[in-house]
Formats: sequence, structure tokens, C-alpha cells
Amino acid sequence: MPQEEFDWATMTIDELFERRRLAKEERSRRLAKLPIEKKLEAVEKFNAILEEALAEDQRKRASEQSDACED
Repeated sequence: MPQEEFDWATMTIDELFERRRLAKEERSRRLAKLPIEKKLEAVEKFNAILEEALAEDQRKRASEQSDACED
């Protein structure tokens, strides 16, 4: 989808959702064209990011719980 100049102030809700829909369709088309190896690589990277975020959340919760027990 080519970058267009647009004015957020004058954009209607319908126009905003239409732009969002078109962008999503374009991403889907680009993803469909990728070879399977690239798709799997993307999924693996996403999963690694997710696992790290979950581990960080667990560390944070454990730290907060530990701090609460010390009080």
C-alpha cells in the first residue's frame, strides 16, 4: 500500500477503519508470497519474543510477591 498524505483531523471513523482493513489485506498478501521457510522463521522469532516477555512478567511478579512478603 503506497504511503499517502492524509489529514488525521479530517478523517472519518469509516475512513480510518477502511485504511486499517486495506493495510491488513496488504500485509496478508505479502505474507502469503513468502516462502514457507521465511514464514516459519517469523513464527519462531515471534514465539521467542513472546517467551521472553512471559519470562520477564514472571520475574516481575515473583519480585513483587517477594517484596510484599518482606513487608
